[in-house]
Parts: sequence; C-alpha cells; structure tokens
Amino acid sequence: MPLFYAATSRGLAEPLAEELRSMGLKVKEVDKQGCSFDGPWTDAVKANLRSRIATRISLPVLDFTAYKEDELYHNVMKHDFTKYLTPELTFSVKAKSNDCAIKDQRMLAMKVKDAIADQFNEKFGKRPSVDKETPNIRIHIFGSRNEYRLSVDTTGKSLSQRGYRKDIMEAPMREHVAAGLLKLSGWDQTTTLIDPMCGSGTLLIEAALMYKHVAPGTFHKKFSFQYFQHIEEGLFESELDRVIAEEDERAAYLEDLPEDTPKLHFYGFDKSFDAIKAAKKNAEAAGVEDMITFEKGDATRFESPVEKGLIVTNPPHGIRLGDEFFLEELYKNFSFHLKKNFSGWDMWLLSGDAQWTRFLKMKAEKRYPIDNGGIDCRWIHYKVK
Repeated sequence: MPLFYAATSRGLAEPLAEELRSMGLKVKEVDKQGCSFDGPWTDAVKANLRSRIATRISLPVLDFTAYKEDELYHNVMKHDFTKYLTPELTFSVKAKSNDCAIKDQRMLAMKVKDAIADQFNEKFGKRPSVDKETPNIRIHIFGSRNEYRLSVDTTGKSLSQRGYRKDIMEAPMREHVAAGLLKLSGWDQTTTLIDPMCGSGTLLIEAALMYKHVAPGTFHKKFSFQYFQHIEEGLFESELDRVIAEEDERAAYLEDLPEDTPKLHFYGFDKSFDAIKAAKKNAEAAGVEDMITFEKGDATRFESPVEKGLIVTNPPHGIRLGDEFFLEELYKNFSFHLKKNFSGWDMWLLSGDAQWTRFLKMKAEKRYPIDNGGIDCRWIHYKVK
C-alpha cells in the first residue's frame, strides 16, 4: 500500500488526523506539520476531494542518505518518474534542507531536476519542461542532516485555495485554517454562529460549507494526480460522483425540512462596508449566501438576532504604526459589550498578539497555538461572564 502524507498548518495536525479517520483512512503518524496515512489510491483521491484542513497530499517516493551532489543525483535517478510525468507535461522542484553537507538549496533543486530530465532524455529522447509557476507536477525534496526524502505532490494548487474568495481584505484567514479552527472549537453544526468582526467572511463560509456537506475539493479545477500515468482510469470520476451524490442528498434533505423547523443561519458583522461587500461576494461564489447574513456593524455594539449562539471571530492584531490605541480601545469595549449583552455565551477568538487579549479581562478556558499565514496565533476559548 502506498504511504501518503497530508500537510497542514502548525497546530492543526491533530484535527486533520481526526478528520482523515472520520473518512475511514488509516492514519499512521502525526507530526507538527501533518500526518501520514496508508491505503489504496482511492484514499488519496478521497483526501484531496474531502479534506477541509489539509493543504496538500503528497506521495513520499524516496528516502536516502547523500553527502555529495553526485550521490543525490544517482539516488534520484533510481526512481521511475515516468509514472507521474510525460515529456509533454511540466514540473517543478522545491527544495529545503537543514544541516546538510549540500548547503545550497538551489543546487539541491537543480540536481533533482537534472536527474529527472536525464531519465526522460534516455528513455524518450525528450524531457518535460520546468514551470516554476503553474507546473502539472510538483516535486518536493527535504533534507535534514544528510537524510533526504523526496515526494511527489498529488494535489497541485493548495487545497486551501477553494476558489470562492473573489475579494479578500487585509490579513485574511486562510480557508483550511478556518475549517481547522471550527473543528477545534467542537462546533456541532447545530448552533448558530456569529462573527462580529467577520472581514471577508471565511469562518462563516467554511462553516456553511460544512453544514451543507460541500466537499472543498470540488472547487479544484484539476489535481496533479489526474496527470499520473499509473492511476487506474475512472478512479477520480467514481469518487467525485460519490461526493456530488452526497451533496445532492444533503441539499434535498435540507430542502424537504418542514417549514416550521428552525433553519440554521449564520451572522457576520464588520464596521467596514468594503469587508461586508467582499464577504457577500465570497459567500455567493461559494454557494452559501442563503445561509449567512452579512451586515455592516460595530463589534462593540452589535445585537444578536438569536437568543443563544456561538461567537467565533478573528479580530485585528495590529500590524501598522498607530494601531496601539485603536486596538486597546477595541478589545476593552468589545469585552464590555459581551459581558453586558452576551453573558453565558461561549466565544472562540483568534489572537495574533497576547498584548491585546489581556484587555478583554476574561479567563481563557482553552488555547491552541496556530500558524495563520506565518503569524503565530492562539485560538482561545472564553466563557462570557
């Protein structure tokens, strides 16, 4: 059975592993950046189509030791890359190393490219071209203390790039991060969500996609594994048909609910008109505009349209000179408003800087370290009292 690796952002490996297990996949090991799973190629297709938390699924194909460039080259030549590529396709190589004798990462990538090109020239008399921007197949090589692992990417464009974000605001939350945070919060898909600082709406849009059982991979135009030469024909189409059938079944179920049955709905507020405009556009592109109401509103004065719900939000962290006074007042006034009007509610807040959350003067029940686009954050649970 092939061994695959699902990558994600730091802090989301455990919820990713739990997600993969819920699909029936056999998770082997979990580390800081993701988890491995083994199984037939059907499982890799399933993970690519269905995972909300993974950023990409790769296939490790080589593990070897190398101290010199020639050793690296000959080890790469041992693997048959014609299983993934044809001379008409394009590829790229991304290299990263730590504490290796081969210190130049550009040289590392070049040697891998040379080995693959030479393999094709020997067999076909021609080779696939290198495309650094939009290759058909991506090759990754990582070295640590002269031990190397070479992997072939099965995904292509990152799974986080769903394709519905037609308009984004400054410092947006990535889609897979939003899905992972909702998983960590324990949201049960029956509780109304309110985001008082919704920005371009990613948290609520991801929640609505979960509720509607829309597989995020259906937004993908083409996966890299669809170019592989050894994948059984029709494998992708069969899994895609299953995903679409489940979405249709869920849509029919929601449509047939009795009129007197309360329909789950989400609410997003932001003081920026441009943010609300962007959020509405994104929700429409994702096909969930019927589930979310976005309105211009101040986080320190918003009113709840429901008696009880769950607050999830990603407030400003402050990256510009002069933000300090504004953020201090925002967090203080936001906390005062919550305590006065939302006592007994639960809130999950993504904090990018602990100096601001201290102005909430609220006790954290749980906190999880999260990497959101290179920013070291904390996903914090508060009980409003």
